[in-house]
Amino acid sequence: MSADVPRLAIVAALPEELAPLVERLGRARRSARGGLEAHTGILSGVPVVVGRAGDGPRAAARGAADLLLRHDVRALVGIGVAGALVPSLQEGQLVAAREVTDESGAALCADATLLAAALAAGCIDGRLLTTPRLLASSAEKRVALGAREGYWAADMESFSWACAARERSVPFLAVRSVSDAADEELPAFLARCVGPDGGGVDRARVARMALTRPGAMPRLLALRRRVVAAAERLAAVVELLVRSVPARRTAEAVR
Repeated sequence: MSADVPRLAIVAALPEELAPLVERLGRARRSARGGLEAHTGILSGVPVVVGRAGDGPRAAARGAADLLLRHDVRALVGIGVAGALVPSLQEGQLVAAREVTDESGAALCADATLLAAALAAGCIDGRLLTTPRLLASSAEKRVALGAREGYWAADMESFSWACAARERSVPFLAVRSVSDAADEELPAFLARCVGPDGGGVDRARVARMALTRPGAMPRLLALRRRVVAAAERLAAVVELLVRSVPARRTAEAVR
């Protein structure tokens, strides 16, 4: 455990999702060990640690647990992009998850203080479903929604982060920016680039498959631009959120 002051931790799956936050850090220091890359520093006057754990449920679980083990953390906020499951969610909207669940139906609730701060910063209240695979087609999204009615968007990491926070009795919140609408079709081969049993997306394989499908390249580039834009929005919200979180540990951790 780190001997420094308790920090607010922010974790994401992809380097693009964290880059704007890292750029905003004062007195930043980088560390990398195992599969976790982290930066400590000051954000809006608040000590934070920003960690990239990797994508997919397995990497998310390991990375978040490692981050919480190495640092004295008073709260954990997970950020990144998500695919919409309901037509009312549009690309670019920010969802603060009141509850996260996985496909088994297990559900974990967000910390009330963190959730209130995110809503005050401009997020909308919703629920997130974590799956071990990428939902690339509108048909897959409809099936996921039918199995878990009431959930607004899907990702591959939030439930794993929430479980890691619960294990250490750390308050948790997930904030996601919608990258693709419920009726949007992503390139079908993306789903085949996800590792088995909750592994992350193999970027090298995506690149190889894209080279043989030139028509998919514009959609991939557009998706990347959305991720970059989403990261900027998420960084702005996190800056507002950290100012609202009490300096002491909150009493209500993830249940």
